[in-house]
Amino acid sequence: MSTATTSSKATGPTALPTVSSYTHKGCYNETLGRTFAASSLTNNTGMTVEMCATYCTSYAWFGVEAGTQCYCGPYPRPGSGLVPAQNDCKTLCVGDKSEYCGATNKLNAYFSSDPDKVSKDPASPSQVGVYTYMGCIMDSPRLLSNKILASDSMSIETCIDLADAAGYQYAGLEYGRECWVGNSLLNPTSSAPASACNIPCKGSVGELCGAASRLSLYRRAPTVN
Repeated sequence: MSTATTSSKATGPTALPTVSSYTHKGCYNETLGRTFAASSLTNNTGMTVEMCATYCTSYAWFGVEAGTQCYCGPYPRPGSGLVPAQNDCKTLCVGDKSEYCGATNKLNAYFSSDPDKVSKDPASPSQVGVYTYMGCIMDSPRLLSNKILASDSMSIETCIDLADAAGYQYAGLEYGRECWVGNSLLNPTSSAPASACNIPCKGSVGELCGAASRLSLYRRAPTVN
């Protein structure tokens, strides 16, 4: 007597309901600017939902788009939202044809409630140790003389600790991964809009580490005798 068996394999491509600590939240539009704008990855041959989840592991949200694209962010940006026709997000992931990776201008969006993941916009703290934030400052021409460290583990605290240990008066973070220090400013300062220092620190995505030719600049507080 034969015994019938039931296959657990999916019968076709699907939007993964969960991956790691993330849950699928539906098909989101991408027509009014980036829904998740903090960081992105494109892989034209290997993109999968799992790859995107790993890449975006520091953020509360991520989305896969057009089969090859991955975007991370703290939350869906204003103007984005669920697509009325949820079956629009059916482009196959190039790295796994059993998974959906959004569509053109549409994302399969995923959310994690893990409290350790960044769920709000990154910021520049006003005080780090004995150093005070001076703002987003133009760095062309160069303001500080010594690039003491460039690292994909960069955080504001890392840069400040290096400046403090060496006795520097100024510390500035640039391009997400560079720490510049000095005891004086080489040129007059020119402020940039706060929004111009918009690159998250490579080693701490909840913080901002300047931008191209823009410093998130800190100064040591004067010693009181």
